[in-house]
Amino acid sequence: MVHIAVHDAINAIDRRSRPYAYRQRVRPSTSLDAAVAAAARGVLVGVIGQLPSDCSGTGIDVAEAAYAAALAPIPAGEARDAGIAVGRASAASILARRAHDGSDTPLIDPDFPQGDRPGEYRFTPGFDFAFLPGWGKVTPFELARGSQFRPRPPHAIRSKAYAADLNEVKALGGDGITTPHGRTADQTEIGLFWRESSPQQWNRIARAVSAERRLDPWEN
Repeated sequence: MVHIAVHDAINAIDRRSRPYAYRQRVRPSTSLDAAVAAAARGVLVGVIGQLPSDCSGTGIDVAEAAYAAALAPIPAGEARDAGIAVGRASAASILARRAHDGSDTPLIDPDFPQGDRPGEYRFTPGFDFAFLPGWGKVTPFELARGSQFRPRPPHAIRSKAYAADLNEVKALGGDGITTPHGRTADQTEIGLFWRESSPQQWNRIARAVSAERRLDPWEN
């Protein structure tokens, strides 16, 4: 939602592609940087504010600080004010479009039903809840339906295929201290690489590439 709002704000100033949610066009003299900052801030504060209070406070503070830092070097005046207005309007458009998408589903569900037989769902060891159990019903952005590319169910628990998968996990998943493993050094590195939250990881990579290549707002 952040990147859609940013895209549509830039696109309103310098039209190069089909808008997603915000379809207005404004003067080319409007500040791109102010529009980008206001669009990102509008979505972040709007969405983070919907989280539980123990999660939202710090997140909003970080977003507001980043917003202030982004606006600071932009000269005050009509171009900056216009950019802020465009960014806010773009953020409001995507927030309105996604307002009833089902993403207000509870983050955690301590009462989610668990099974007690082999192969039935149970909470991940160390946790006493299911995380985002209703997320599969959220309206997609571009897919026809959320189940469009859903994989087939797991193999039957008594099948040879299930046994082969289980043995592979056991062979590769040990910590090398209390349980042995047969991983190569490369496989261990790959596992550690993908352990991080993907949005954090890919955004950090994108920011590094942007800085190294000095990309402009449209390229970003």
